Amino acid sequence: MMRNQAKSKRKILEQNDQLTMINAGLDKFVFNVTHDLRAPLRSLVGLIDLIDEETKLEQIKEYNLMIRNSLEKQDEFINEMLTFVKSKQLGLIMEECSLVSIIENVITHSHYKKGGKEIHFYKEINLNKIKSDLLKLRVIINNLVSNSIKYSDPKKEEQWVKIKTYQSGPNAIIEVEDNGLGIKLKDQQRIFDKFYMSVDNNGSSGIGLYLVKDAVAQMNGRIEVASEYHSYTKFTVVIPC
Repeated sequence: MMRNQAKSKRKILEQNDQLTMINAGLDKFVFNVTHDLRAPLRSLVGLIDLIDEETKLEQIKEYNLMIRNSLEKQDEFINEMLTFVKSKQLGLIMEECSLVSIIENVITHSHYKKGGKEIHFYKEINLNKIKSDLLKLRVIINNLVSNSIKYSDPKKEEQWVKIKTYQSGPNAIIEVEDNGLGIKLKDQQRIFDKFYMSVDNNGSSGIGLYLVKDAVAQMNGRIEVASEYHSYTKFTVVIPC
């Protein structure tokens, strides 16, 4: 009986430690989310104040455009957070997935132009049907393709995104490569950290690549990045199929 009581006590202490860590993580998470939402809200209030005092129509239109862009970014951020929470709650749901369907859907809903130039998509689909988690695959592919578009280089004659899928042994490989702005070497080790934003990419919410890495980890896979600043970026996702 004494041994059982000691074992139960140790288990309770371990559970308390785990709960303390979870609560600390939640506190930090909530703080970061609210901070990310409050900053643009303060900017919106400032823009509204400027509109109240402005008399020139063209300047008012410019302020309205800035407000629209800010709201769209916050909507994107909130959607990413909802996807993150939903993904955590559901766990891993295995079903037959079509990579072709996911990729086509992502491309259809992506913006095709930046800097007045069309962004070209090149697909090399050597693997389509896999048994995996549909929601997490969408999170991974959508974020990687969206980033390729967001950080494309309008100075280049052609802007492109290449998406490749194939099988290697028991694994499915998904590659997303672009000839965009690239990632500095000092940032490459931190881009998957939650809320990390490099100096060059301060327009980001800092959550997209964290969601990608988290989804890949939940699927018992891994993700790698190779990039050269102002040249290219290539993400390689390896997941069991």
